[in-house]
Amino acid sequence: MSEEDSKELANAGSFGVHLNFETERPMSAAELSELIGKGLLAIGEMLSTKEGLIGHVKAFVKTSEGFIKVNLVDMDLGYDMEESLDGKKASIGTMNIMAAVVGSKDDEVKGAIDQAVIAMSESFKFIRESKGKGATGMISLG
Repeated sequence: MSEEDSKELANAGSFGVHLNFETERPMSAAELSELIGKGLLAIGEMLSTKEGLIGHVKAFVKTSEGFIKVNLVDMDLGYDMEESLDGKKASIGTMNIMAAVVGSKDDEVKGAIDQAVIAMSESFKFIRESKGKGATGMISLG
């Protein structure tokens, strides 16, 4: 059974995006994770329906100062964060956002991620490279 077959049987959708980003000013891990966490919550809200069950909504940020992981698996519990910046601030890096949701199609997951990225572009200048089915290539946001 292929990955596509198992996704179809589970009625699950998934999508991921790779973003290069820059912020106007260096930010702490707490500031970055709060902005990213709000984006993940927005994705979760868009995809949580009576039929929709979040498998995961995750973001992984890598900078020269360290990494930040933000995970959402349950809307009621909110997101959790792990980081290695050790008090340093970062303004340039890469961000991968991935989501898998039972009860959603790939294009619905992509749409939710796209909307969250557009909302987060108020705080981040993004260059985007999509991953997954229906990848759209490089575009500039912000």
